[in-house]
Amino acid sequence: MSEQRIQAPQRRQGVEILRLVAACGVVLIHFWPRALSSPHPTIDALVIGTSRFAVPFFFTASAYFLRHRLDSLADGWRFASKWIRILLLWHGIHAIWFTILYLARTPDPFHHTPPWLMHLASWDALFEGVAWPLWYLHSLVLCALLTSAIPPRWRIPLLLPAGMALYAMALLWEPWRQVAPTWMPHTPLFINPRGFLFTALLPFSLGLNASRVPNANFARGMILVGLLIQTTEILHLAPARQGQPHEFFLGSVILGASLFWSGLHWNPRWAGEIAWGAASLPMYLIQLIGFSILFRIFGWPLAQAFGTGWTSDVGAICLALPVYAILCHFLASTKAWNRHLC
Repeated sequence: MSEQRIQAPQRRQGVEILRLVAACGVVLIHFWPRALSSPHPTIDALVIGTSRFAVPFFFTASAYFLRHRLDSLADGWRFASKWIRILLLWHGIHAIWFTILYLARTPDPFHHTPPWLMHLASWDALFEGVAWPLWYLHSLVLCALLTSAIPPRWRIPLLLPAGMALYAMALLWEPWRQVAPTWMPHTPLFINPRGFLFTALLPFSLGLNASRVPNANFARGMILVGLLIQTTEILHLAPARQGQPHEFFLGSVILGASLFWSGLHWNPRWAGEIAWGAASLPMYLIQLIGFSILFRIFGWPLAQAFGTGWTSDVGAICLALPVYAILCHFLASTKAWNRHLC
């Protein structure tokens, strides 16, 4: 594999476009129908499973752009303090939203406890907080702190093998448990929240190691390799539980990291100067609120026409997703977002 340094002006637009695509993938992971009685379980598994590239992509990208800002533990604490404040704000917003939904949906709400309160009182709170999709930022903060606590010259030699070992253990514990050694538990390891190191440390380490990135041809070849491995895993591994696809695959890491490396070499002229990826953070943070509302707005007329079910749900997702991305891109450019919400 030959290597070459990539200058920042040449890399931005490719990564920006892929950030937007990955953000759409995250939304598909959380909203695509996956009921055990689905009429199209293979399609569901392929859509949700293929979208799993998004999380490794974001961890690799975050580490790549953070690696020069984590020179010491003090730098790590500065990064963590900023994002912990943001996390507390968004957990508070979600707590209000979940409470409103609880009061509206529960027949006798004042004699029961909102589910998010019970979740917050558990060990899960450290890795997920109130809103479970925010586990990514929890894991990012923990990875940044761990990285900043290790001298730079020891980071890759320590973190990359550790990330590979943890990820391999997690694969044997959940999707690959049919071939796991007899001494390993044969119950699935549900990666959220306990598995933040299992899923985050390996792609984060790959991003730290990307000061010299693979050349474009190698990265594109690895995209095909990752896609082939991931698709094989999706089609041949039994669902984790109740018909739901597994949370992660070996091919997801290869595909996500390779897409990021390829994006560093990709500078499409048609992309112009638009900050395509700016929409990705609001798309991620407000999906349980914003996309849920749009999904229901677009889903209502479809349900009237086709009835409730897989067809109307998928149609609502396909119609709502581009509108959601445009609205989030606009939101990311507002002063309120940049000054107070992020």
